[in-house]
Amino acid sequence: MEVFDNEAVLINISLGKYYSVRGSTGVFVLGLLQDSVHKDFIISSLLLKYSEQKEIIEREVQMFIDVLLQEEIIVETGLDSSTVATDGKTEMLPYEHLAIEVFDDMQELIMLDPIHDVDSGKGWPKRKEDI
Repeated sequence: MEVFDNEAVLINISLGKYYSVRGSTGVFVLGLLQDSVHKDFIISSLLLKYSEQKEIIEREVQMFIDVLLQEEIIVETGLDSSTVATDGKTEMLPYEHLAIEVFDDMQELIMLDPIHDVDSGKGWPKRKEDI
């Protein structure tokens, strides 16, 4: 994952897809997921940080995690933590809805193996079949 301002870009090389998550809320959630925290911790953290209804946050977090699992960006670990986020802040930030964009327009190029799939005389990205 690479973060640029309020956008995270992820690449799944085995599927040949790349992903964009825009907004501070999505980048924040991805950071928590990198730390392998439980879904309940993510939800409680969002409730402490952002001004949004609990039902909306719960639904969006579940949908966001489902997409990440389906796209093989994350895997379930079996860790079950009941830890709840705590924060002394009282100022709530505006909530940006969680969304992930999936791109497969460069799938063939991303999945290309430059060692085995290219002709050494022509170089990458010229596939052997294209020559």
